[in-house]
Amino acid sequence: MASPRQNPAPAPPPPPPVILTDDLLEEIFIRLDTPADLARASASCPPFRRVITDPSFLRRYRALYPPPLLGILPRDADAFLPAEPPHRSAPAAGAVDLSCAFLPDRHTWRRRDVRDGRILFSREEEYYAPDDDGADVLLMDLAVCDPFSGRYAILPEIPQDLIDPLDLEGQSFLCFEPFLAPPPPPTTTRTRSAAPRSG
Repeated sequence: MASPRQNPAPAPPPPPPVILTDDLLEEIFIRLDTPADLARASASCPPFRRVITDPSFLRRYRALYPPPLLGILPRDADAFLPAEPPHRSAPAAGAVDLSCAFLPDRHTWRRRDVRDGRILFSREEEYYAPDDDGADVLLMDLAVCDPFSGRYAILPEIPQDLIDPLDLEGQSFLCFEPFLAPPPPPTTTRTRSAAPRSG
């Protein structure tokens, strides 16, 4: 007589999916030691981009992986001296246009300052424009360029109410040395410990 057929044991339930919280994602992304890998991760999906573009994460990442030295921009010359082989930054230095040739009318601009990957330019030929009183005001166009993205921003003109106090014998001359201000120091977040409850 045949033995009764036994039912197979039920398969174990699948493990619960791993929930990638923002804190866990940040710990994964902080271990990507090249900006190219970080950029690829940022482009893969919106949640990854939200974590990677968070200012606190970027400050932490830049502290661990400072930007490479691409070359030298002498203060009194417009020529860029790029890093050369065998320096590890030589390939990246050759791929970046630090002359910012994408600026409109590039030949009329003069480099004034460099800081944190941004370059400040002013019009090489400063010009005079009559104000409301008929006096001449020395104006200066300023542009901030990001040579890595090929983008720039023309800064707005200085408001007239800041120019008027500089009037001297009917002539308002606005003379200044533009520069890029350093970023503010990173803020430290304090964790509050829970106070013991009295019983």
